[in-house]
Amino acid sequence: MARFFRMYRFHLIQYMRNSYFIWLVITSTLSLLMLKYIGATSQGKMLASQDVIISGVFGMWTSAVTSAGILHFQRFQGVLVYLVNSSNSSLVNLLALVSAPATFGLFAYPLSFLIAGLLNGFHFVELKPEYYIFILLFWLSAMAVTYFIAELFLLTKNAFVYEELFVTPLMILSGLFSINNSNIGFFERLGDFIPISFPVRILTGVVSFSYLSCFWWLLVLISWLVLAYLLFRGLIYKIRIQGEVEAM
Repeated sequence: MARFFRMYRFHLIQYMRNSYFIWLVITSTLSLLMLKYIGATSQGKMLASQDVIISGVFGMWTSAVTSAGILHFQRFQGVLVYLVNSSNSSLVNLLALVSAPATFGLFAYPLSFLIAGLLNGFHFVELKPEYYIFILLFWLSAMAVTYFIAELFLLTKNAFVYEELFVTPLMILSGLFSINNSNIGFFERLGDFIPISFPVRILTGVVSFSYLSCFWWLLVLISWLVLAYLLFRGLIYKIRIQGEVEAM
């Protein structure tokens, strides 16, 4: 466990040193926040707490989804072969690497909060304590999804091409851009099978908290983690035994 956190810290620092990822979080967070600001000012209102949360969620998810191509990038750099053939656990190596983007994405929340306060004339919104809990759940959910996506995209050399295709579709299915009402449509129902949907819908006020929904979220989260682990085993077999997936 100590080794995992050391590697986790190392990859997070390396991720933060890349200006592209820094500006990705900043631009994605502020672009949605400015749209919210324009909408609020047109109605003579100020930015509300949900505007801050939604912008933070979008900024964090945009950062997290970069993990889709992170293993492919490590392969391009010639590092992946050492990660999967290390004498230590390959699973720990890859988990520490893929966890970095979602964790760095947490920076979107304080950024959204501070900029919203400035736009509101130094009137900072009040965030309910339960928001922090569901932000944590969203972070855990995002990492589970990115584990699976990162491994899946390792099967193709065109990971960077498809990476952006996962930003908006999964966010729409999760309910980020849904109208606050109780009529959940077909596509939103598909989102029930995506772990990020539960915390996103709570944070945006689309649905209310229930223990049944929480239990379903936990079940879906575990399912994605199991799928990610099974895919990991398959990838290691294809790399080490069959040689069907290139590590360099």
